[in-house]
Amino acid sequence: MPDRLTIEIHRDGLSGKLQLGIHQTDENGAGHGYRLAGPEFSGSGETMLTRTLDERDAEEIRRYLDTAFPEKLAGLAEVAGLAGVSRTRASQLAAHPDFPAPVDRLAMGPVWREADVTKFLATERKPGRRAKEAT
Repeated sequence: MPDRLTIEIHRDGLSGKLQLGIHQTDENGAGHGYRLAGPEFSGSGETMLTRTLDERDAEEIRRYLDTAFPEKLAGLAEVAGLAGVSRTRASQLAAHPDFPAPVDRLAMGPVWREADVTKFLATERKPGRRAKEAT
């Protein structure tokens, strides 16, 4: 069974203020959430409304989010620019086992989410080979 995603409105037990959150719960009832608006939750209170999201909801929300926050994609040239390296070196980085998987492959080559590439580039990796000394 896939995780259940809900949007919930809670009334905080301490302040009485409302809080809007989105929550993901697995088949065992374990999960986590994100507060979208309202005060930090004091740990007590009551749930005023719960709406379980379905596929249609997900498509509509995704459409709004994609319009407001378009995802930045990066091809090999962009990866090279982000890393400050040549396209050849960017291709070598893309072959690294920890490099993110491309989100798609186009005629021009693979494309990645820019955020995933940036996150990879921020991780510490073993240094490459030393440059050859001039003789």
